[in-house]
Amino acid sequence: MNITGIDYRSDEELIVYAKVNPFKKKVNILEKEPKNSQRIISIPVYLSTFRVYQFPLKDKEKIKNLIKGQLQFDIPASFDEIDYSYYVHHDGRVFCVITKKEILNSIVEKYKQVNIIDSEVFSIIRLLNHIGLKDGEVIHFYKDQTVYLKITDNFPEDVRIISKNYHDYVKEDTFLSGDIPQEFKNHKNILTFEVDTKLNVAYGNVLRGIYSIGVDFLHKDQLNLVSIFFKFIFAVILAFLFIDVSLLISNTLLENQIKKVKNKQKEIYLKYFSPSGPVFDPLMQAKGLIANAKSSKSSKESLLTILDNIAQAKLKSGIEEIYRINVEEDSFSIQGVAKTLKDVEKFKNYLSRYYKVSIEESVVNAEGKIRFKIKGEK
Repeated sequence: MNITGIDYRSDEELIVYAKVNPFKKKVNILEKEPKNSQRIISIPVYLSTFRVYQFPLKDKEKIKNLIKGQLQFDIPASFDEIDYSYYVHHDGRVFCVITKKEILNSIVEKYKQVNIIDSEVFSIIRLLNHIGLKDGEVIHFYKDQTVYLKITDNFPEDVRIISKNYHDYVKEDTFLSGDIPQEFKNHKNILTFEVDTKLNVAYGNVLRGIYSIGVDFLHKDQLNLVSIFFKFIFAVILAFLFIDVSLLISNTLLENQIKKVKNKQKEIYLKYFSPSGPVFDPLMQAKGLIANAKSSKSSKESLLTILDNIAQAKLKSGIEEIYRINVEEDSFSIQGVAKTLKDVEKFKNYLSRYYKVSIEESVVNAEGKIRFKIKGEK
């Protein structure tokens, strides 16, 4: 996939163009913006404010309502003037990023086509992820701003601007990034990638195509670049699987048919081909037997058709995963995981167009998702 990473600044252009391979976690830098490129832009720390919350809940809708209610107490500005987006950690902590709507409007007006508006905080976290780390302290330097982050298990525990006293934060194991001062050019831990270190935040935005952690002020919850890429690859693999299964079935049927013909030829020669009796053409008799077999053969639904209907149902219902399929001539069973019971119902209703379908099991797993089992009959 093609991604354009933009570190939003009012006074300069900090942009990285890249082709990203999520499978290999590889980034190829491009000289100019390619066609059909996803634009991912980050808001700098100095144009944002942050809040950290802890909720003993897993229900996304409840967490969303709690965050909105808490922000009404914590932020003195009107909700007409601000917007916010948040990241929920697996331990229940929530990192909320708040900025002014006029900043978001300026970004959209300047770059027109924008896919994700993220935070600089998560761009830097993704830089650590790309070198295999989830923990660390990072200082990112700008001409007039210096940002310090303390990250633990991919969660930003401390975010602050340290423009005047950054020397106090530079330790031996601290990672440095950005427009690094000359005095620290030989520091042991410098985040170096395929671009100038001044472009690291823009590069971190490109990495959103590999590591999905982050926020989005455009609130496009359905847009997950990694998920979209993997779904596309899955669809391609599934298409090849269908073709392979179809060829396998056709080949098996053909081999059985040839075997029947050869056996019948042998039988006819042994029975009828003798000097004293009439000679019957075994090939013609074999063709006649095949024609009779075809005319009397009952039509059976191809396994390929069943698999195709299951694949279509998955795409249209939005269920998250199918991890087991058992298909027989007249029935099938499916086990999978969905985000909501509503998605399972959509999946079942689509299949009900063609089969008698019932939900045998639907339980909530430890992650709050629905594990289900569906059975169907012709």
